[in-house]
Amino acid sequence: MKKGELWTALAHLIRTMRGELPGDLREVLPNRTVLRAVFGDFRYLDDHDLLPSTVLDAVDE
Repeated sequence: MKKGELWTALAHLIRTMRGELPGDLREVLPNRTVLRAVFGDFRYLDDHDLLPSTVLDAVDE
């Protein structure tokens, strides 16, 4: 599996898991923030604009 596909899958997983949370909590702690806090590699790639657009689309949905 390519790294971009892995990050996209993780972004979908985080979004799905957090779908059960109340809307205001999702707004206070966005998916991108969760991924950046949990995965140092994600934070690095995000900081250096190295994430594929498919990952960014999945995070921001």
